Amino acid sequence: MTTTNRTRTGMNKSAAEYAFQQLLARIQDEAVKVGDKLPSEPILCKELEVGRGTLREASRILRARGYLEIRPGKGAFVVSKTGMNGNELAKWFTMNESKIKDILQVRMALEPMTVRLAISRCNEEDVAALHSIHDCAIKAAAEKNSAQLAMCDENFHIYITQCSRNKMMIEIVKNVNNILKDFRGKTFLVDENIENFIPAHEKILEAFKKKDPEAGSECMRQHLTMVMQDLDSNKEGL
Repeated sequence: MTTTNRTRTGMNKSAAEYAFQQLLARIQDEAVKVGDKLPSEPILCKELEVGRGTLREASRILRARGYLEIRPGKGAFVVSKTGMNGNELAKWFTMNESKIKDILQVRMALEPMTVRLAISRCNEEDVAALHSIHDCAIKAAAEKNSAQLAMCDENFHIYITQCSRNKMMIEIVKNVNNILKDFRGKTFLVDENIENFIPAHEKILEAFKKKDPEAGSECMRQHLTMVMQDLDSNKEGL
């Protein structure tokens, strides 16, 4: 995996964060009302100077946090200027519990094996890239920047999969991550989830540093078990 690919991934995430902040500022502008429709994708892409994929990533985060509703064929509409409150968030976790747990069970089956392969096949540049992603997550956690945390978390798990060099695994995990976008957009609105997330990723990184595939696999299993436990806690109210 080349340095160019790593750099491009980081740039895309930064661009999505920029687009998110710009769209959020637009939504929270006094002139914008609940029910208003945002400009079309081509107009927003031109105004923000970002690509369509970056804009859609930012829009997904805003939808996950309760600011936007995407209506197929019609566009994006403002549904809240403040985002979800604690009760609304707990209700969302409860309503989507079955779907989320199904996805997490798939991750429990796949990702410990993925880490085992990744640690066996990665190089020093790969480990450095994972550390860079984690450093970004630590900064976002300190700032309680849930949008950036969601991006860092997705990037971390995707990069581990890429390190496995297993094309089938990469494709499967890519699809899983697409389904997880709404969940990631909400889970980092909960302080306790942030506090659990950072140490879990650090343990996985330590296994990469020690080149210990079995330890990495076990750390990933423990991490996903904690995510499942967090989901149960989140349903009880925030």
